[in-house]
Amino acid sequence: MAERSRRLQVRATLGNCLAALAVVALLLAVFGGYATYGAYAAPGTTETQRTVEAWAVSGGFEQNATVTESNPVFPVGTQLENRSTYFVGVSPIMHGAFTLRQRPPADTPVSVTLDSRLRTRSVGEEDGTVYWQTTRPLDAATVERLGGDDTARVSFRVNTSRVLAHRDRITSQLGSGPGTLETAVVVDATVSGPVEGAPTTLAFTKTLPLSFSGSTYTVGSHDSVRQAATRTRTVSVPRTYGPLQRIGGPLAFFVGVIALAALVGTKRSGILELDDDERERLSFERDRSEFDDWIVRARLPTAVQNRDLAFADTLADVVDFAIDADTGVVENIDDGRFYALSDDLTLVYEPPRPSEVTADVADAEHGSDETDSDDSPAESEAT
Repeated sequence: MAERSRRLQVRATLGNCLAALAVVALLLAVFGGYATYGAYAAPGTTETQRTVEAWAVSGGFEQNATVTESNPVFPVGTQLENRSTYFVGVSPIMHGAFTLRQRPPADTPVSVTLDSRLRTRSVGEEDGTVYWQTTRPLDAATVERLGGDDTARVSFRVNTSRVLAHRDRITSQLGSGPGTLETAVVVDATVSGPVEGAPTTLAFTKTLPLSFSGSTYTVGSHDSVRQAATRTRTVSVPRTYGPLQRIGGPLAFFVGVIALAALVGTKRSGILELDDDERERLSFERDRSEFDDWIVRARLPTAVQNRDLAFADTLADVVDFAIDADTGVVENIDDGRFYALSDDLTLVYEPPRPSEVTADVADAEHGSDETDSDDSPAESEAT
C-alpha cells in the first residue's frame, strides 16, 4: 500500500513539474546550440595587441689567417678561413670583418655606425671584476642609408704575436694578478631609423674572443646577431574558446534536445497523468498522513454503524466536523471507514480502495453471486 502511494506521489509530482522540466530542457538546448554555433560555426574575432618588427638588422663575424712562415704542413700563402684554431708561428696575422645588413629589406633605409677595437683585460672569474684593461682602435665605418641588399662592414687586422708580447709586458710589470687574461675584438654598433614616424636607435655590442695556449690562438664562438626595432599594432584574430564551450556546448545541446523529446513523448503518452480514482486515493493518503493525530483506530459497535449516517466527500471534511463538534475521528477497524460522532449526527467518510483491492472484491462478490444462484434452484427443489 505504501509503495503504491509513493508511486502515485512520484507520478503526480513529475506530472506537475513536466512543464517546468520542458522549459529547462529547452533552455539547455538553446544555450548549447548558441555555444556550439559560437565555438564552431561563427567564432567571431577579437582585437589584440601584437608586437611586430618595423625593421631589423643582422650580421656576424668572419675571419681568416694567411700562412706567412714556411712549415712542413701548410704552404706559404695559404689562406685559412673561419678556423677555430691557428698557429702563431705560422699565421700570426688574423684578418676579419664584421658585416651588418638589413633583414628583411625594408622600405625605409636605416643609418649604421660600426666601431671595432681590440680589448685586452684581466677579469675575475667569479664576480667579473675587471682588474685592468687596454683597448686599441681597429677600424670604423658609417653607412647613412642601409637598405635592400646593402651591407655595412668594418674590417680589422690583429697581429697575435704583438698581442702576446703586449700581454706579457703588462703582466711582467703588474704581476700575474688574481684575474684571467682575456683578449677580444669588440664591435660597437649603432643603428638608427624611423618607427611609425618616430626616430628609433638600437645600440649593441658584439665580441669575437681570442684565447692563447702555447703556440696557438683560438677564435671563440661568433654566432650571428639579430636586432629589431618593434612597434605595437592592433590586429583582429579569431576568437578562441575553452573546453567548456567547445565540448560543453554540443553536449548541452544534445542533452537538452533528447530530454525535451522525452518529456514531450511522456506528456503525449499520458503515463504521468492520474485518473479520478488515483487522484482521490492520493488526496486521501495526504489527508490521512496530515490528520493522523486526530484519528483513533477502534472497532465501533454495530449500534453506531446502524445509525443514520451522513457521508463526507473527503477525510478533511470529517476532521473539520470533528473539530467543530469537539469530538474525535474514529477509523473503524471492521470496515475502514472514518466516523465523527456527535449527539445529532454521525459523519462518515469511506476511503477509496486501491484498484487491485477493488478488483479482488469484485471477483469475490461475483463468485458469491454465482454460488447463490446455483444454490437457489436446489433449495427450491428441496422445498
